[in-house]
Amino acid sequence: MLINENPNDKLLCEDKIHLNDKEYQYFATTSKEQYILVSVILRVILPGICNLLKRLFSDYLTGGKWEIERNNQELRENLSSAPKHNKFSETIFGHLDRILKEKPNISLIASEAYIMFVHNKTDYWLNGENEQENSLLLSKARKDVKSTRQKFKEMCRRANFEEKMKKAEETERTRIKNKCNKDKIEALKAQLNFRRHVLIQKPKEKDVFNFTKLIGTCKRRVNLTVEELTCNVKKLVEHAFTITSSTVDNQEEGDVLILVGKAIKMYFEGTDGSVKTSWTGHVISTVPGYSQWFNVKLQFGLTETVSKLESSNSFNTEKILKAVTDCEKAIENIPQSIKQLKLTAVETIQPADVTALKKKVQLLEDEIQSLKSQLQTEKGNNVLLQEQFNSAIKHEQDKLTQAADIKKVIQYTLDDTSEFLSTFTDTPDVLVLHSLTNELKTKQPTQCIDRLFHIVSEASAKWPLLNKSSVPCGVDNIYIAEHTNMLINENPNDKLLCEDKIHLNDKGISILASNIKRAIHTGLHIPLPPARSRSKSRQRPNRGRGRGRDYE
Repeated sequence: MLINENPNDKLLCEDKIHLNDKEYQYFATTSKEQYILVSVILRVILPGICNLLKRLFSDYLTGGKWEIERNNQELRENLSSAPKHNKFSETIFGHLDRILKEKPNISLIASEAYIMFVHNKTDYWLNGENEQENSLLLSKARKDVKSTRQKFKEMCRRANFEEKMKKAEETERTRIKNKCNKDKIEALKAQLNFRRHVLIQKPKEKDVFNFTKLIGTCKRRVNLTVEELTCNVKKLVEHAFTITSSTVDNQEEGDVLILVGKAIKMYFEGTDGSVKTSWTGHVISTVPGYSQWFNVKLQFGLTETVSKLESSNSFNTEKILKAVTDCEKAIENIPQSIKQLKLTAVETIQPADVTALKKKVQLLEDEIQSLKSQLQTEKGNNVLLQEQFNSAIKHEQDKLTQAADIKKVIQYTLDDTSEFLSTFTDTPDVLVLHSLTNELKTKQPTQCIDRLFHIVSEASAKWPLLNKSSVPCGVDNIYIAEHTNMLINENPNDKLLCEDKIHLNDKGISILASNIKRAIHTGLHIPLPPARSRSKSRQRPNRGRGRGRDYE
Protein backbone atom coordinates (compact mmCIF):
# COMPACT_ATOMS: atom_id res chain seq x y z
CA MET A 1 0.00 0.00 0.00
CA LEU A 2 1.37 3.42 -1.01
CA ILE A 3 0.55 6.52 1.06
CA ASN A 4 0.81 10.07 -0.21
CA GLU A 5 0.30 13.18 1.91
CA ASN A 6 -1.80 14.86 -0.78
CA PRO A 7 -4.54 12.60 -2.17
CA ASN A 8 -4.77 14.75 -5.29
CA ASP A 9 -1.10 14.13 -6.22
CA LYS A 10 -0.22 11.32 -8.58
CA LEU A 11 1.20 8.25 -6.84
CA LEU A 12 4.36 6.42 -7.88
CA CYS A 13 3.79 2.97 -9.45
CA GLU A 14 0.13 3.76 -9.74
CA ASP A 15 -0.36 0.88 -12.13
CA LYS A 16 0.62 -1.62 -9.36
CA ILE A 17 -1.95 -0.40 -6.82
CA HIS A 18 -4.63 -2.97 -5.94
CA LEU A 19 -7.81 -0.93 -6.07
CA ASN A 20 -9.88 -3.82 -4.74
CA ASP A 21 -7.96 -3.81 -1.44
CA LYS A 22 -10.31 -3.05 1.46
CA GLU A 23 -7.77 -1.01 3.40
CA TYR A 24 -6.98 1.08 0.33
CA GLN A 25 -10.66 1.74 -0.34
CA TYR A 26 -11.15 2.77 3.30
CA PHE A 27 -8.27 5.23 3.38
CA ALA A 28 -9.04 6.55 -0.11
CA THR A 29 -12.57 7.51 0.91
CA THR A 30 -11.78 8.96 4.35
CA SER A 31 -11.34 12.59 5.18
CA LYS A 32 -8.07 14.49 4.88
CA GLU A 33 -7.61 14.69 8.68
CA GLN A 34 -7.66 10.90 9.06
CA TYR A 35 -5.40 10.56 6.02
CA ILE A 36 -2.75 12.81 7.58
CA LEU A 37 -3.01 10.98 10.94
CA VAL A 38 -2.48 7.57 9.32
CA SER A 39 0.45 8.93 7.34
CA VAL A 40 2.18 10.10 10.54
CA ILE A 41 1.58 6.76 12.28
CA LEU A 42 2.97 4.79 9.33
CA ARG A 43 6.07 7.00 9.20
CA VAL A 44 6.78 5.99 12.80
CA ILE A 45 5.97 2.28 12.47
CA LEU A 46 7.41 1.42 9.06
CA PRO A 47 11.12 2.25 9.84
CA GLY A 48 11.00 -0.03 12.89
CA ILE A 49 9.42 -2.83 10.86
CA CYS A 50 12.07 -2.31 8.16
CA ASN A 51 14.93 -2.61 10.68
CA LEU A 52 13.33 -5.72 12.19
CA LEU A 53 13.02 -7.40 8.80
CA LYS A 54 16.62 -6.53 7.92
CA ARG A 55 17.79 -8.18 11.13
CA LEU A 56 15.61 -11.30 10.80
CA PHE A 57 16.21 -11.91 7.09
CA SER A 58 19.78 -10.62 6.78
CA ASP A 59 21.00 -13.96 5.36
CA TYR A 60 18.48 -13.75 2.51
CA LEU A 61 19.08 -10.11 1.58
CA THR A 62 21.84 -8.70 -0.63
CA GLY A 63 25.21 -9.63 0.86
CA GLY A 64 23.77 -12.46 3.00
CA LYS A 65 25.16 -15.98 3.01
CA TRP A 66 21.98 -17.42 1.41
CA GLU A 67 21.78 -14.82 -1.32
CA ILE A 68 21.02 -16.37 -4.70
CA GLU A 69 22.84 -14.65 -7.50
CA ARG A 70 20.91 -13.95 -10.66
CA ASN A 71 23.39 -15.81 -12.88
CA ASN A 72 23.26 -18.99 -10.73
CA GLN A 73 20.54 -20.69 -12.75
CA GLU A 74 21.52 -24.21 -11.63
CA LEU A 75 20.81 -23.39 -7.99
CA ARG A 76 17.53 -21.74 -8.94
CA GLU A 77 16.45 -24.86 -10.84
CA ASN A 78 17.34 -27.11 -7.92
CA LEU A 79 15.41 -24.96 -5.48
CA SER A 80 12.39 -24.74 -7.76
CA SER A 81 11.46 -28.36 -6.91
CA ALA A 82 11.73 -27.80 -3.16
CA PRO A 83 8.40 -27.88 -1.32
CA LYS A 84 6.98 -24.62 -0.11
CA HIS A 85 5.99 -26.08 3.27
CA ASN A 86 7.02 -28.86 5.69
CA LYS A 87 3.75 -30.77 5.87
CA PHE A 88 5.17 -33.96 4.33
CA SER A 89 8.21 -34.08 6.63
CA GLU A 90 6.02 -33.42 9.67
CA THR A 91 3.79 -36.31 8.56
CA ILE A 92 6.78 -38.66 8.38
CA PHE A 93 7.99 -37.62 11.83
CA GLY A 94 4.51 -38.07 13.26
CA HIS A 95 4.31 -41.59 11.83
CA LEU A 96 7.77 -42.40 13.19
CA ASP A 97 6.81 -41.10 16.64
CA ARG A 98 3.78 -43.39 16.70
CA ILE A 99 5.88 -46.41 15.67
CA LEU A 100 8.45 -45.73 18.40
CA LYS A 101 5.72 -45.48 21.04
CA GLU A 102 4.13 -48.77 19.95
CA LYS A 103 7.44 -50.60 19.35
CA PRO A 104 10.22 -48.92 21.35
CA ASN A 105 12.84 -51.59 20.47
CA ILE A 106 12.29 -51.43 16.71
CA SER A 107 15.39 -50.99 14.55
CA LEU A 108 15.96 -48.08 12.22
CA ILE A 109 15.70 -50.14 9.03
CA ALA A 110 12.46 -51.78 10.22
CA SER A 111 10.84 -48.43 11.04
CA GLU A 112 11.92 -47.12 7.64
CA ALA A 113 10.30 -50.15 6.00
CA TYR A 114 7.00 -49.49 7.80
CA ILE A 115 6.95 -45.83 6.76
CA MET A 116 7.87 -46.53 3.12
CA PHE A 117 5.29 -49.33 2.91
CA VAL A 118 2.52 -46.96 4.02
CA HIS A 119 3.44 -43.75 2.20
CA ASN A 120 4.45 -45.46 -1.06
CA LYS A 121 1.09 -47.30 -1.05
CA THR A 122 2.82 -50.63 -1.57
CA ASP A 123 -0.20 -52.56 -0.28
CA TYR A 124 -2.44 -50.94 -2.90
CA TRP A 125 0.09 -51.81 -5.63
CA LEU A 126 0.37 -55.46 -4.53
CA ASN A 127 -3.40 -55.89 -4.50
CA GLY A 128 -3.43 -54.96 -8.18
CA GLU A 129 -1.13 -57.90 -9.08
CA ASN A 130 -2.09 -61.57 -9.33
CA GLU A 131 -1.16 -64.13 -6.66
CA GLN A 132 1.70 -65.67 -8.70
CA GLU A 133 3.31 -62.29 -9.26
CA ASN A 134 2.90 -61.43 -5.56
CA SER A 135 4.58 -64.67 -4.48
CA LEU A 136 7.52 -64.05 -6.85
CA LEU A 137 7.95 -60.50 -5.56
CA LEU A 138 7.83 -61.60 -1.92
CA SER A 139 10.33 -64.45 -2.45
CA LYS A 140 12.72 -62.09 -4.22
CA ALA A 141 12.37 -59.56 -1.41
CA ARG A 142 13.19 -62.25 1.18
CA LYS A 143 16.35 -63.20 -0.73
CA ASP A 144 17.50 -59.59 -0.81
CA VAL A 145 17.21 -59.12 2.96
CA LYS A 146 20.91 -59.74 3.68
CA SER A 147 22.20 -57.51 0.90
CA THR A 148 19.66 -54.81 1.79
CA ARG A 149 20.85 -54.79 5.40
CA GLN A 150 24.47 -54.53 4.28
CA LYS A 151 23.63 -51.63 1.97
CA PHE A 152 21.71 -49.94 4.77
CA LYS A 153 24.63 -50.31 7.20
CA GLU A 154 27.02 -48.92 4.60
CA MET A 155 24.67 -46.01 3.97
CA CYS A 156 24.43 -45.27 7.70
CA ARG A 157 28.21 -45.48 8.03
CA ARG A 158 28.68 -43.03 5.18
CA ALA A 159 26.04 -40.71 6.61
CA ASN A 160 27.75 -40.71 10.01
CA PHE A 161 31.12 -40.12 8.39
CA GLU A 162 29.77 -37.24 6.28
CA GLU A 163 28.11 -35.74 9.34
CA LYS A 164 31.38 -35.90 11.30
CA MET A 165 33.27 -34.38 8.38
CA LYS A 166 30.66 -31.65 8.09
CA LYS A 167 30.92 -30.87 11.80
CA ALA A 168 34.72 -30.83 11.58
CA GLU A 169 34.60 -28.48 8.59
CA GLU A 170 32.13 -26.20 10.35
CA THR A 171 34.30 -26.18 13.47
CA GLU A 172 37.41 -25.41 11.44
CA ARG A 173 35.57 -22.73 9.47
CA THR A 174 34.32 -21.14 12.68
CA ARG A 175 37.79 -21.31 14.24
CA ILE A 176 39.37 -19.68 11.21
CA LYS A 177 36.64 -17.07 11.07
CA ASN A 178 37.00 -16.20 14.75
CA LYS A 179 40.79 -16.29 14.66
CA CYS A 180 42.26 -12.84 14.97
CA ASN A 181 44.57 -11.40 12.36
CA LYS A 182 47.51 -11.51 14.76
CA ASP A 183 47.43 -15.31 14.99
CA LYS A 184 47.00 -15.60 11.23
CA ILE A 185 50.02 -13.38 10.61
CA GLU A 186 52.15 -15.40 13.05
CA ALA A 187 51.13 -18.67 11.35
CA LEU A 188 51.92 -17.31 7.89
CA LYS A 189 55.31 -16.01 9.07
CA ALA A 190 56.10 -19.44 10.51
CA GLN A 191 55.30 -21.04 7.12
CA LEU A 192 57.58 -18.59 5.32
CA ASN A 193 60.44 -19.15 7.78
CA PHE A 194 60.02 -22.93 7.50
CA ARG A 195 60.30 -22.87 3.71
CA ARG A 196 63.21 -20.44 3.83
CA HIS A 197 65.42 -21.92 6.58
CA VAL A 198 64.35 -25.60 6.79
CA LEU A 199 63.36 -26.55 3.24
CA ILE A 200 65.89 -24.02 1.87
CA GLN A 201 63.48 -23.19 -0.94
CA LYS A 202 64.86 -20.66 -3.45
CA PRO A 203 62.19 -19.22 -5.76
CA LYS A 204 62.88 -16.71 -8.51
CA GLU A 205 61.13 -13.92 -6.61
CA LYS A 206 63.35 -13.30 -3.58
CA ASP A 207 60.93 -10.87 -1.94
CA VAL A 208 58.31 -13.55 -1.17
CA PHE A 209 60.00 -14.13 2.20
CA ASN A 210 59.66 -10.47 3.25
CA PHE A 211 57.32 -9.50 6.06
CA THR A 212 57.27 -5.79 5.16
CA LYS A 213 57.15 -3.61 2.04
CA LEU A 214 58.17 -0.11 0.98
CA ILE A 215 55.56 2.62 0.52
CA GLY A 216 56.11 5.51 -1.87
CA THR A 217 59.37 7.38 -2.21
CA CYS A 218 59.84 8.00 1.50
CA LYS A 219 61.29 4.48 1.90
CA ARG A 220 59.05 3.77 4.85
CA ARG A 221 58.33 0.09 5.44
CA VAL A 222 54.99 -1.24 6.64
CA ASN A 223 53.92 -4.75 7.61
CA LEU A 224 52.27 -6.94 5.00
CA THR A 225 48.61 -7.76 5.42
CA VAL A 226 47.14 -11.24 5.87
CA GLU A 227 46.11 -11.38 2.22
CA GLU A 228 49.60 -10.45 1.00
CA LEU A 229 51.32 -13.01 3.26
CA THR A 230 48.84 -15.68 2.13
CA CYS A 231 49.62 -14.87 -1.50
CA ASN A 232 53.37 -15.31 -0.82
CA VAL A 233 52.83 -18.70 0.84
CA LYS A 234 50.73 -19.86 -2.12
CA LYS A 235 53.50 -18.80 -4.50
CA LEU A 236 56.03 -20.90 -2.57
CA VAL A 237 53.73 -23.94 -2.56
CA GLU A 238 53.18 -23.65 -6.30
CA HIS A 239 56.94 -23.28 -6.83
CA ALA A 240 57.63 -26.47 -4.84
CA PHE A 241 55.22 -28.45 -7.05
CA THR A 242 56.63 -27.07 -10.30
CA ILE A 243 60.21 -28.39 -9.77
CA THR A 244 60.73 -30.81 -12.70
CA SER A 245 63.73 -32.37 -14.40
CA SER A 246 64.01 -29.41 -16.79
CA THR A 247 64.02 -26.85 -13.99
CA VAL A 248 66.58 -28.91 -12.07
CA ASP A 249 68.93 -29.08 -15.06
CA ASN A 250 68.66 -25.33 -15.66
CA GLN A 251 68.92 -24.27 -12.03
CA GLU A 252 71.20 -21.40 -11.14
CA GLU A 253 74.56 -21.93 -9.50
CA GLY A 254 74.24 -22.21 -5.73
CA ASP A 255 70.53 -23.10 -5.91
CA VAL A 256 70.31 -26.01 -3.45
CA LEU A 257 67.57 -28.56 -4.01
CA ILE A 258 65.04 -29.13 -1.28
CA LEU A 259 66.18 -32.77 -0.94
CA VAL A 260 69.75 -31.83 0.00
CA GLY A 261 70.37 -31.92 3.75
CA LYS A 262 67.45 -34.25 4.50
CA ALA A 263 67.35 -37.79 5.92
CA ILE A 264 66.10 -40.46 3.50
CA LYS A 265 65.48 -44.21 3.48
CA MET A 266 66.92 -46.16 0.54
CA TYR A 267 65.52 -49.49 -0.64
CA PHE A 268 67.63 -51.90 -2.69
CA GLU A 269 65.88 -54.34 -5.01
CA GLY A 270 67.01 -57.80 -5.97
CA THR A 271 67.17 -59.27 -9.46
CA ASP A 272 63.58 -60.49 -9.17
CA GLY A 273 62.31 -57.01 -8.25
CA SER A 274 61.71 -57.77 -4.57
CA VAL A 275 63.03 -55.42 -1.89
CA LYS A 276 66.03 -57.07 -0.20
CA THR A 277 66.95 -54.54 2.46
CA SER A 278 66.77 -50.86 3.35
CA TRP A 279 69.30 -48.32 4.66
CA THR A 280 68.91 -44.95 6.34
CA GLY A 281 71.03 -42.17 4.86
CA HIS A 282 71.63 -38.43 4.75
CA VAL A 283 71.71 -36.47 1.46
CA ILE A 284 74.96 -34.47 1.43
CA SER A 285 74.96 -32.76 -1.98
CA THR A 286 74.39 -33.27 -5.68
CA VAL A 287 76.93 -34.94 -7.95
CA PRO A 288 78.85 -32.28 -9.95
CA GLY A 289 77.65 -32.33 -13.54
CA TYR A 290 74.63 -34.51 -12.71
CA SER A 291 72.02 -32.36 -11.01
CA GLN A 292 69.62 -35.28 -10.53
CA TRP A 293 72.22 -37.50 -8.81
CA PHE A 294 72.88 -37.17 -5.09
CA ASN A 295 75.71 -38.01 -2.70
CA VAL A 296 74.20 -39.99 0.19
CA LYS A 297 75.98 -40.87 3.43
CA LEU A 298 74.59 -44.11 4.88
CA GLN A 299 74.13 -44.32 8.63
CA PHE A 300 74.80 -47.77 10.08
CA GLY A 301 77.21 -49.57 12.41
CA LEU A 302 78.90 -52.94 12.60
CA THR A 303 76.10 -54.54 14.61
CA GLU A 304 73.44 -53.38 12.17
CA THR A 305 75.56 -54.53 9.22
CA VAL A 306 76.01 -58.04 10.64
CA SER A 307 72.29 -58.33 11.46
CA LYS A 308 71.33 -57.30 7.92
CA LEU A 309 73.84 -59.76 6.46
CA GLU A 310 72.41 -62.54 8.62
CA SER A 311 68.89 -61.75 7.41
CA SER A 312 69.94 -61.97 3.75
CA ASN A 313 70.73 -65.73 4.03
CA SER A 314 73.58 -65.28 1.59
CA PHE A 315 76.55 -66.26 3.76
CA ASN A 316 77.78 -68.86 6.22
CA THR A 317 78.30 -67.85 9.87
CA GLU A 318 81.15 -70.32 10.36
CA LYS A 319 83.10 -68.81 7.48
CA ILE A 320 82.70 -65.32 8.93
CA LEU A 321 83.86 -66.45 12.38
CA LYS A 322 86.89 -68.10 10.79
CA ALA A 323 87.63 -64.92 8.85
CA VAL A 324 87.31 -62.81 12.02
CA THR A 325 89.71 -65.17 13.85
CA ASP A 326 92.24 -64.89 11.02
CA CYS A 327 91.93 -61.10 11.13
CA GLU A 328 92.54 -61.13 14.88
CA LYS A 329 95.71 -63.17 14.44
CA ALA A 330 96.90 -60.84 11.71
CA ILE A 331 96.14 -57.78 13.82
CA GLU A 332 98.07 -59.20 16.79
CA ASN A 333 101.18 -59.27 14.58
CA ILE A 334 100.76 -55.61 13.62
CA PRO A 335 102.40 -54.15 16.79
CA GLN A 336 105.53 -56.27 16.19
CA SER A 337 105.69 -55.04 12.60
CA ILE A 338 105.26 -51.46 13.79
CA LYS A 339 108.15 -51.86 16.26
CA GLN A 340 110.42 -53.16 13.47
CA LEU A 341 109.32 -50.28 11.26
CA LYS A 342 110.22 -47.76 13.98
CA LEU A 343 113.68 -49.35 14.44
CA THR A 344 114.53 -49.29 10.74
CA ALA A 345 113.13 -45.88 9.95
CA VAL A 346 113.79 -43.99 13.16
CA GLU A 347 116.13 -41.53 11.40
CA THR A 348 113.80 -40.73 8.50
CA ILE A 349 110.39 -40.53 10.23
CA GLN A 350 109.08 -36.99 10.59
CA PRO A 351 106.89 -35.78 13.52
CA ALA A 352 103.83 -35.69 11.24
CA ASP A 353 104.44 -39.33 10.28
CA VAL A 354 104.74 -40.28 13.95
CA THR A 355 101.37 -38.67 14.70
CA ALA A 356 99.76 -40.51 11.80
CA LEU A 357 101.25 -43.82 12.96
CA LYS A 358 99.95 -43.23 16.49
CA LYS A 359 96.46 -42.64 15.16
CA LYS A 360 96.71 -45.77 13.04
CA VAL A 361 97.90 -47.83 16.02
CA GLN A 362 95.02 -46.48 18.12
CA LEU A 363 92.53 -47.40 15.40
CA LEU A 364 94.00 -50.88 15.15
CA GLU A 365 93.81 -51.35 18.92
CA ASP A 366 90.18 -50.27 18.90
CA GLU A 367 89.51 -52.72 16.10
CA ILE A 368 91.17 -55.50 18.11
CA GLN A 369 88.94 -54.73 21.09
CA SER A 370 85.88 -54.69 18.82
CA LEU A 371 86.78 -58.04 17.25
CA LYS A 372 87.42 -59.56 20.67
CA SER A 373 84.03 -58.34 21.78
CA GLN A 374 82.39 -59.91 18.72
CA LEU A 375 84.16 -63.23 19.39
CA GLN A 376 83.29 -63.08 23.06
CA THR A 377 79.62 -62.58 22.16
CA GLU A 378 79.69 -65.75 20.07
CA LYS A 379 81.49 -67.77 22.77
CA GLY A 380 79.41 -66.63 25.79
CA ASN A 381 79.24 -63.93 28.45
CA ASN A 382 81.11 -63.86 31.77
CA VAL A 383 79.80 -61.93 34.79
CA LEU A 384 81.93 -61.11 37.85
CA LEU A 385 79.67 -60.60 40.91
CA GLN A 386 81.27 -58.96 43.96
CA GLU A 387 79.26 -59.54 47.18
CA GLN A 388 79.70 -58.36 50.78
CA PHE A 389 78.75 -61.59 52.53
CA ASN A 390 78.11 -65.12 51.41
CA SER A 391 74.43 -65.25 52.32
CA ALA A 392 73.36 -62.31 50.16
CA ILE A 393 72.38 -64.05 46.91
CA LYS A 394 72.47 -67.84 46.92
CA HIS A 395 72.43 -70.01 43.80
CA GLU A 396 73.57 -67.15 41.59
CA GLN A 397 73.17 -69.03 38.29
CA ASP A 398 69.51 -69.80 39.07
CA LYS A 399 68.62 -66.58 40.88
CA LEU A 400 70.22 -64.09 38.50
CA THR A 401 70.39 -65.34 34.91
CA GLN A 402 71.06 -68.38 32.74
CA ALA A 403 72.37 -66.21 29.90
CA ALA A 404 75.88 -65.82 31.37
CA ASP A 405 78.46 -67.61 33.53
CA ILE A 406 78.52 -65.94 36.96
CA LYS A 407 81.60 -65.92 39.18
CA LYS A 408 80.91 -64.78 42.73
CA VAL A 409 83.57 -63.16 44.95
CA ILE A 410 83.12 -62.22 48.64
CA GLN A 411 84.75 -58.94 49.74
CA TYR A 412 83.52 -57.38 52.99
CA THR A 413 84.76 -53.81 52.52
CA LEU A 414 85.35 -51.39 49.66
CA ASP A 415 89.11 -51.47 50.25
CA ASP A 416 89.09 -55.27 49.92
CA THR A 417 87.09 -54.90 46.70
CA SER A 418 89.60 -52.43 45.23
CA GLU A 419 92.54 -54.66 46.14
CA PHE A 420 90.88 -57.73 44.61
CA LEU A 421 90.03 -56.00 41.33
CA SER A 422 93.60 -54.76 40.97
CA THR A 423 94.91 -58.36 41.14
CA PHE A 424 92.14 -60.03 39.11
CA THR A 425 93.57 -61.18 35.75
CA ASP A 426 90.54 -62.33 33.73
CA THR A 427 88.45 -59.95 31.62
CA PRO A 428 84.73 -60.17 32.45
CA ASP A 429 81.97 -58.97 30.16
CA VAL A 430 80.01 -57.47 33.06
CA LEU A 431 81.23 -56.43 36.51
CA VAL A 432 78.53 -56.26 39.21
CA LEU A 433 79.48 -54.41 42.42
CA HIS A 434 77.16 -55.12 45.37
CA SER A 435 78.98 -53.13 48.05
CA LEU A 436 78.56 -50.15 50.35
CA THR A 437 76.25 -51.65 53.00
CA ASN A 438 78.95 -52.71 55.49
CA GLU A 439 80.72 -49.35 55.11
CA LEU A 440 77.63 -47.43 56.25
CA LYS A 441 78.18 -48.61 59.83
CA THR A 442 81.48 -46.73 60.16
CA LYS A 443 81.53 -44.03 57.43
CA GLN A 444 79.35 -41.27 56.04
CA PRO A 445 77.13 -42.11 53.01
CA THR A 446 78.83 -39.51 50.79
CA GLN A 447 82.27 -40.94 51.57
CA CYS A 448 81.05 -44.43 50.72
CA ILE A 449 79.56 -43.30 47.41
CA ASP A 450 82.73 -41.42 46.41
CA ARG A 451 84.84 -44.47 47.22
CA LEU A 452 82.51 -46.72 45.20
CA PHE A 453 82.71 -44.47 42.12
CA HIS A 454 86.50 -44.41 42.50
CA ILE A 455 86.47 -48.22 42.29
CA VAL A 456 84.28 -47.99 39.17
CA SER A 457 86.82 -45.64 37.58
CA GLU A 458 89.67 -48.04 38.40
CA ALA A 459 87.75 -50.94 36.82
CA SER A 460 87.00 -48.87 33.70
CA ALA A 461 90.68 -48.00 33.36
CA LYS A 462 91.75 -51.63 33.75
CA TRP A 463 89.11 -53.07 31.40
CA PRO A 464 88.33 -50.38 28.80
CA LEU A 465 85.83 -52.64 27.09
CA LEU A 466 83.58 -52.38 30.16
CA ASN A 467 83.26 -48.65 29.55
CA LYS A 468 82.29 -48.75 25.87
CA SER A 469 80.23 -50.84 23.49
CA SER A 470 81.65 -53.10 20.76
CA VAL A 471 80.84 -50.44 18.16
CA PRO A 472 82.15 -46.98 19.23
CA CYS A 473 78.92 -44.96 19.45
CA GLY A 474 79.41 -42.76 22.51
CA VAL A 475 77.23 -44.87 24.83
CA ASP A 476 78.43 -45.29 28.45
CA ASN A 477 77.91 -48.85 29.67
CA ILE A 478 78.19 -47.99 33.37
CA TYR A 479 74.71 -48.93 34.64
CA ILE A 480 73.38 -48.14 38.14
CA ALA A 481 70.67 -50.60 39.17
CA GLU A 482 67.68 -48.75 40.59
CA HIS A 483 65.99 -50.21 43.67
CA THR A 484 62.97 -47.90 43.80
CA ASN A 485 60.73 -50.96 44.10
CA MET A 486 62.24 -51.48 47.58
CA LEU A 487 61.12 -48.05 48.83
CA ILE A 488 57.87 -46.63 50.17
CA ASN A 489 57.48 -42.88 49.65
CA GLU A 490 61.25 -42.64 49.02
CA ASN A 491 61.98 -44.30 52.39
CA PRO A 492 63.29 -47.86 53.07
CA ASN A 493 60.66 -50.56 53.40
CA ASP A 494 61.00 -52.06 56.89
CA LYS A 495 59.46 -55.33 55.70
CA LEU A 496 62.53 -55.93 53.50
CA LEU A 497 65.18 -55.19 56.19
CA CYS A 498 66.71 -57.23 58.99
CA GLU A 499 66.71 -56.19 62.63
CA ASP A 500 69.77 -53.95 62.15
CA LYS A 501 67.75 -51.91 59.59
CA ILE A 502 70.72 -51.98 57.18
CA HIS A 503 70.96 -55.47 55.67
CA LEU A 504 68.18 -57.14 53.68
CA ASN A 505 66.12 -60.12 54.74
CA ASP A 506 65.22 -63.03 52.46
CA LYS A 507 62.38 -61.17 50.76
CA GLY A 508 64.56 -58.11 50.18
CA ILE A 509 67.37 -60.28 48.79
CA SER A 510 64.91 -61.80 46.31
CA ILE A 511 63.95 -58.35 45.02
CA LEU A 512 67.63 -57.34 44.95
CA ALA A 513 68.47 -60.38 42.83
CA SER A 514 65.68 -59.46 40.39
CA ASN A 515 67.06 -55.90 40.04
CA ILE A 516 70.62 -57.18 39.49
CA LYS A 517 69.30 -59.62 36.89
CA ARG A 518 67.65 -56.76 35.01
CA ALA A 519 70.91 -54.78 35.14
CA ILE A 520 72.95 -57.73 33.79
CA HIS A 521 70.55 -58.28 30.89
CA THR A 522 70.59 -54.55 30.13
CA GLY A 523 74.38 -54.46 30.07
CA LEU A 524 74.61 -57.53 27.83
CA HIS A 525 71.75 -56.32 25.57
CA ILE A 526 69.89 -59.60 26.20
CA PRO A 527 66.09 -59.49 26.54
CA LEU A 528 64.64 -60.77 29.79
CA PRO A 529 62.89 -64.17 29.62
CA PRO A 530 59.08 -64.05 29.74
CA ALA A 531 57.59 -64.25 33.22
CA ARG A 532 55.91 -67.51 34.13
CA SER A 533 52.26 -67.48 35.12
CA ARG A 534 51.69 -68.17 38.80
CA SER A 535 49.66 -71.17 39.87
CA LYS A 536 46.31 -70.75 41.53
CA SER A 537 47.67 -71.88 44.89
CA ARG A 538 50.39 -69.19 44.80
CA GLN A 539 47.84 -66.57 43.83
CA ARG A 540 46.00 -67.26 47.10
CA PRO A 541 48.52 -66.48 49.88
CA ASN A 542 45.96 -66.95 52.67
CA ARG A 543 45.10 -70.49 51.61
CA GLY A 544 45.59 -72.98 54.46
CA ARG A 545 44.86 -70.63 57.35
CA GLY A 546 42.85 -72.25 60.09
CA ARG A 547 43.87 -75.81 59.19
CA GLY A 548 45.87 -76.72 62.28
CA ARG A 549 48.61 -74.07 61.77
CA ASP A 550 49.24 -71.28 64.25
CA TYR A 551 50.09 -67.81 63.03
CA GLU A 552 51.34 -64.94 65.13
